[in-house]
Amino acid sequence: MSLSARNISKAFGGLQALDRVSLEVGAGELVALLGANGSGKSTFAKCIAGVYQPDGGSIELGGLPAVDRFLTPTDAARAGIRVMHQDNPLVNSLSVKENFGLSTGFPGRGGAAPIRWRKLTRRVEQALERYGVEVSPEALPASLSPSQRAMVALAMTLADADQGVELLILDEVTAHIPEGDAAEFLAGVARLRQVGIPILMVTHRFKEVLAFADRTTVLSGGAVVYAGPAAELTLTDMVSLMAAAPPEAPVPDVAVPAAPAAELKVDGGSGGIAEIRSVWRRDGLGEDRERAALEIEDLEGAQLRRAGLQVRAGEIVGLTGTADSGVHELPEILAGAQRRRGGTIRVSGRELEPDAGPVDAMGLGIAHTPSDRHKEGGVMSLSVRENITLPEARRFWGRKRDERKVVARLIEALNVSPPDPDVLMGNLSGGNQQKVVIAKWLLTRPRVLILDDPTVGVDPGAREQIFRFVGEAAQDGLAVVLLSSEPEQLVRHCTRVVAISGGQVARELNREELEAPEALDVLAAYGG
Repeated sequence: MSLSARNISKAFGGLQALDRVSLEVGAGELVALLGANGSGKSTFAKCIAGVYQPDGGSIELGGLPAVDRFLTPTDAARAGIRVMHQDNPLVNSLSVKENFGLSTGFPGRGGAAPIRWRKLTRRVEQALERYGVEVSPEALPASLSPSQRAMVALAMTLADADQGVELLILDEVTAHIPEGDAAEFLAGVARLRQVGIPILMVTHRFKEVLAFADRTTVLSGGAVVYAGPAAELTLTDMVSLMAAAPPEAPVPDVAVPAAPAAELKVDGGSGGIAEIRSVWRRDGLGEDRERAALEIEDLEGAQLRRAGLQVRAGEIVGLTGTADSGVHELPEILAGAQRRRGGTIRVSGRELEPDAGPVDAMGLGIAHTPSDRHKEGGVMSLSVRENITLPEARRFWGRKRDERKVVARLIEALNVSPPDPDVLMGNLSGGNQQKVVIAKWLLTRPRVLILDDPTVGVDPGAREQIFRFVGEAAQDGLAVVLLSSEPEQLVRHCTRVVAISGGQVARELNREELEAPEALDVLAAYGG
């Protein structure tokens, strides 16, 4: 069991997405594939898995004769390649065994014969036991932890590999899993190495590389800029390599290149917030910096209990808490997506009615970027332009020229790549999708911007650009609420951080306290 891919190249039109990329994964090895959005790492994984057909190169699995491509994912699966994606869906209303049945087939006697449930249960029990997943086949996915859900999805991915697994590709599978749960899941994945399964892990998370990878390949501009032991790299090395120019002739950019934080610029030559203020800024925004832009008093939800919070114009206030603390209810209630059971919400002194919905919240000046951009943040089948102007469609009705001008300015200011307003949202990388979501809500001219884990599945370079832009917007008077599962993010970017526990505010750390060495441990203790 092993993979040897040599000189894999792939172009889309005149754009060279991969330029002679070579990569090897030995039996029992875990190799991490790193790169900024648009570096070619997902394209490489898709070429190996038969989703794309490379223009050149060869693929050799398990010592069998090399092939130049797999024509379909089914061909790749027959050869022993299994792919687990970040969006491996589990149907919450069905049991684990029923989810297995949907994925691998329900055993029966053919025709209209009833399902052989006992046989399905035994099959699922064996698969779960084989991969060390301590979950009942009767359990509902909604009752499982994120790491358990991921392990169930992994067992489903490998369940039909009767002829053995020649390569397991983990394609950003931890992108939507909190870091603690992701580490638990990857510890389970590491056990697969003991039986010799080669694993290629595409990831944005540097800590996962340092903790679990044997070797690392870094791509930039579609070419390999590093291939070697993961232990020889530091976090700084990884950032620098991802920002490095590709060898020989430069490859055209397909996304925003990563860069060290000190060198990042968000304006893309446009002047950032100052240049597009007229596009999104609401009259009177931030004029009174001492007055609360957002006031929450005695807020009651399914989990929240008399919670209170104030955010002034120009502040970035972080939120942290465990899954059952009530912290995840807060963005939904503020955005009108979930009804509150009690309490008061005011925006710049104006009260949001108890039965207010999303349209009412938007009208008062609240914008909410949800944590799941695929299901709730954007429409993948619509263009970038259509996504950006969707909440303001009435504003641009019959004014296509104005619409295109405004969208072009937002695309430039947020450095969306490719800078094409007509490209489909689903064809963008994760970081660029998130920029489009933020641009969409800025266009509603909010007073309060709520960011719910905005950098899940976003590469480090795009993360820095997003936060630089949000920081500039806050300086211009926008009040920002940032909910994040990453303590480092809260410490670095927030004016202050509020920890929620048991439905109430349990602790608040000001800027001085966030700069203390123990700040990360304090936030981690509350679930951040």
